Formats: sequence, C-alpha cells, structure tokens
Amino acid sequence: MSVKQLSRADFESLQSSLSELEARNQEIVEKMSEMTTRDLAASTSDAFFQLKREQGDVLQRIDHIHEKLNNAVVSVGEDDFSQVDVGNRVTAYSEQTKSVMTFDIVGTVETNSTANRVTADSPLGQALLGQKRGNNIEVDTPDGTSEYRIVDILPVPETIA
Repeated sequence: MSVKQLSRADFESLQSSLSELEARNQEIVEKMSEMTTRDLAASTSDAFFQLKREQGDVLQRIDHIHEKLNNAVVSVGEDDFSQVDVGNRVTAYSEQTKSVMTFDIVGTVETNSTANRVTADSPLGQALLGQKRGNNIEVDTPDGTSEYRIVDILPVPETIA
C-alpha cells in the first residue's frame, strides 16, 4: 500500500473508530471467557460462535485501520494559507456557472464524505494543490474542461470532522 495523505480530522476519526473497535473486541473476549462448557453445550443459538464470527469482523476492521494509519502522512494545511494544501477550504469562482463554490481538500484516505469534500488525489484536488489566491485552474472532467479562479484559502472548520 502506498503512502496516502490524511487530514487531521480524518486521522482523529480513524483513531476514534479504532478505539471503539478495540473496546468492542475486549467486550467480546470477556463474554466468551464468561461462557462455561455447560453454557456452550446447552446453547442452541451458537452464541459462542456468533461472538467468534463478530470478533473476526472486528479484528479485520482493526487491522484495516492500522494499515491506513501506518501508511498515512497527516497534513494540517499551510499555516499561512498562502497556497492550497490538504486540510484547507478553498473558495473558487466557476467560470462556467458564474458562481462561487467551496471545496474542502481532504486526504487521500477519506473517512467522512460530503458533497463539498474533494480528495487530494482526485483530478480537482490535484489541480488545486499548491495553487495560490487569484490563480486560475482548469480541470478535465467527463463533461469537458471546468475552469476556476481561486478566491480564498482557509482552514477547514473543526465542526466538519
């Protein structure tokens, strides 16, 4: 797996999910250890095996998150907001629609998807990264070329996470 960019909000979200999954795994281990041999023999619903199956799913998700975290670089955006980076909110003017649009530039390992979030490795994200206020960019899309002028660069508000 290649190294991926991750916004601070995405990193914190993954950490939170990891903590919840590890707590759930501990609950499962405790429930299974409380079951006696007699409980297992009397069980018609295969409760122990259901717990084992759930534990397998939880452990697989834990491994997946660990892999994401181990192969990610956390980016918090430029401190002076002089150029677009992961963790920035970009306001841009669309030449085609004659309207102002807002994009939150997020890491390549996105965990919380909304309409205005753009991953750094998408065509629009790649075109925006490194650009400055006032720059014009062109992005090739399936519908043709879209043109934008960067109006402002700010941090993504914490409430988005």
